[in-house]
Parts: sequence; C-alpha cells; structure tokens
Amino acid sequence: MIDYVIHLALPPKCLVRGDFNAKHDTFEPGVQPANRGAELARWSADSGMDFIGIPGESTHGARHVLDLTFSNIPFATTSVRLELHSGLDHETQVTIIPGRGVVPLEQHHFRIPETELIKFTGLVKNGVAKLQDPWSLTTTAKVDDFATAFATVFSSSIEAAGRPDRGARRAAPWWTPECQVAYDEHLANRNPQSLEPSLFTKDFLATVRKAKREY
Repeated sequence: MIDYVIHLALPPKCLVRGDFNAKHDTFEPGVQPANRGAELARWSADSGMDFIGIPGESTHGARHVLDLTFSNIPFATTSVRLELHSGLDHETQVTIIPGRGVVPLEQHHFRIPETELIKFTGLVKNGVAKLQDPWSLTTTAKVDDFATAFATVFSSSIEAAGRPDRGARRAAPWWTPECQVAYDEHLANRNPQSLEPSLFTKDFLATVRKAKREY
C-alpha cells in the first residue's frame, strides 16, 4: 500500500487515508520508526500531503497511531471520536473538510504533558545555546533581535513537545450517563487480541442503540 501511495499522481483537493501500520515520530512522537514510517513521513513532507491527524492521538487498542490521514486541502482535520467507537480494535475517526464560506482559524493553546517535559527542556537548552552571547549586545536593535529569537526558541519548543489544547469535546446529544458507564466498562475489559467482542462490548453497543432510539 505504501508503494502505491507514494507513487500517486496527486491532484488538488486530495485526501489519502488508510491503516498504514507505519510508525514515525511525525505521527506518534517518541516512537521508533518502523514499517517504512520514515519513507511515508518523507513522502508527506515532499508531496505537500500533510498529516492531518493529531500527533500522538491513539487510533488503535494497542495505543499506537496506525490509521493515518493525509491531505493537501487547507484546514482539513481528522480526529478520533470516542463516542462513535464501533467495538473493533481500531478507533473511529472523523475527517472534516471545509466547504463553502470563510473557514475561521481555530484558536487554541499548546499543552505540554508531563511525559514530554524532558524533551521540552532539551529543546529549549539546544535553542538557547545557539543564540548570540547576550553580553555582546551593544545596540537597541541587537537587543530586540535577541528577544525575538529567545521567544521563538520557547514557542518552537512548546509546539514541538506539546500538543494543541482544544478543550473538552462535546458528546453527541444522545450520549447518556448510561452510555458513558457502559463505554468505560467496555474500555476496561477490551482485549485487542480477541476477534470476538466481549460481553461488555455487546452491552455497550446495545446501550448506545437504546439511547439513540430514545433520543
């Protein structure tokens, strides 16, 4: 599949999605490249087909980012929708492609998880080491340039080590407390190695169907 994708003649407004099973830091920060993940990431960068998922957001029961979506459509985004989980070992993803009208830019801040603090401090340290010696700044212009570069080190490090904090997502209008309880039990007892859905998964799906009918 990767051979097929990287040799496509890509038209404008194109979207490519699949269970690539390829691992790379571009899609899952901190993971070791595997299954031609580096080749796929290089194709994404060279072709203009951006990875439009959320880096590090697990798409599989084994907690890896295996289902990947690429697009050259401006502002197209893909995210995991937990409330639409089908009971399989892969999570449900939804891609939003902007249509008519003016698309507002999403406003959000970056959040650095505790697990990425060491990476963040290392990036800041490396960036600061490349700055000009502050004791050599003799003019106002040089001080201004230094302050701009210093701020850029921090913002770049935050974006590299963090992830956009988009706030809490709203659940579907039919999603009830009973659905949430059944879903939590389904997740707690899920076995990605099993091909058959568990009793907890069946109960979760039945609870969702009942909630939708009543809604």
